[in-house]
Amino acid sequence: MSSPRQPSLLASRDLLVESAPVGMGIWDRALRFVWVNRELATINGAAPEAHVGKTVAELLPDVDHRAVMDAMRRVVETGETIVHEVSGRTPASNETRCWRVRYFPLRGAEAVEGLGATCEDVTAHKRAEDAAAAAERKQRHLNEVSTVLARSLDMAVTLQEVARLLVPHVADWFAIDLLGEDGNLTRAAVAHVDPAKVELAHELWRRVPPRRDDPNGPYAVAESRRPVHLPLIPETMVDQAGLPADILQIVKGLGLHSSMCIPLVSRDRALGAITLVAAESRREYGTDDVAFGVELAARIATAIDNAELVARVRQSEERYRSLIDATSQIVWTNTPDGRMTDAQPGWSRFTGQSSQEYEGFGWSAALHPEDREATLAKWSEAVRTGSTFLCSHRIRRHDGVYRHFEVRAVPVREADGRIREWVGVHSDVTERVEGERERAALLEATQRARRAAEAMAESILEESRATERALLELRAERDRAVAALEGRRG
Repeated sequence: MSSPRQPSLLASRDLLVESAPVGMGIWDRALRFVWVNRELATINGAAPEAHVGKTVAELLPDVDHRAVMDAMRRVVETGETIVHEVSGRTPASNETRCWRVRYFPLRGAEAVEGLGATCEDVTAHKRAEDAAAAAERKQRHLNEVSTVLARSLDMAVTLQEVARLLVPHVADWFAIDLLGEDGNLTRAAVAHVDPAKVELAHELWRRVPPRRDDPNGPYAVAESRRPVHLPLIPETMVDQAGLPADILQIVKGLGLHSSMCIPLVSRDRALGAITLVAAESRREYGTDDVAFGVELAARIATAIDNAELVARVRQSEERYRSLIDATSQIVWTNTPDGRMTDAQPGWSRFTGQSSQEYEGFGWSAALHPEDREATLAKWSEAVRTGSTFLCSHRIRRHDGVYRHFEVRAVPVREADGRIREWVGVHSDVTERVEGERERAALLEATQRARRAAEAMAESILEESRATERALLELRAERDRAVAALEGRRG
């Protein structure tokens, strides 16, 4: 016997079904609407009575009705419950929405007599999932680009690899244009899935290079350092570009749909621009895509700037090493405690020692045995006191010949005064030393010759004096003889 409250509870049940925030419906075995609650009628954009007797395909042609009808048919035929997601547009809204639908059989005494379903709008959840998935894909693309950029400093190869990496996942067309020292743009990379279209892009660049006065082009973007975003590329923009008739037809045939042009800027210096174009994919770039493009451009610009900086440093090092070679100098570095480590190409090239041989104090093995002990003593004292090291010694060259060097090394200190490393220079002074020796030998020979000449002159003078004395004596003796003879005559 039923309770007096039972009719009231049954009325509440009906009210619950009608007021539920979830769409509900019943279909017969022919998959025609029998009943819907108010929520499902609102979702479908039609009155409840307008549903009765119609199929989903008839009532909602802009929904994925084939998938819906297939799922409903399986429920009736197999008696299983099916849950899936459906997307499309209904008369209630012009935007594409997504619903999660649960179909279940309605069983009679002997067979399935129809089916019921619940329908929940999950558009917001689906969009959040899609946005998260898109953000994850974009981050993965950025990470892959960073990996490629870090792999090599050869930008000619690296930038082309980056372009190929991003097509067609991010863009149907991708190009990188760099500013030269003359202010002109050079196409560094371009990519499309079709190699023939890549050649076409190069041909278009040669025949119709970008104009400096184009407000949407790479010149304007690089100069303003602000992105240009065209969610939809209007046909009128192509028509008004002033292209030759044959080129205009080619460009129209590419089906350009949406684009972004992003400046390449590093350390407040404009390097060029990247261009992303959607064509075949019919992708429409949004603000999130522009944010991705800006981050992508920042990473590419940093890599280009770093590569240029490294190239300048290498060029400077090569010039310095050429200067060192030209001046017969060897530059080396030591640790704070005076040990030779790391690569020392100048020392190794001159002495022939390997890094294992010169490591620590092994370099001293290349010194002349007569100079080794004194050099090590002076070096130890300089390291102990942190004072400038000055020394002269001989070093054995790789061919076994000893050369004379003058050495100067100074400590390089941190801001707090601690020694970070020692930097030294060996200057080859062999020619000067040998020249000084030759001059000393020549001076000695000259002095010996002068002394010999002076001695010879003194000897000659003495002989001359002796001869003169002998002549005087002979003359005196003659005079005496003459005087004696004259005396006898008288």
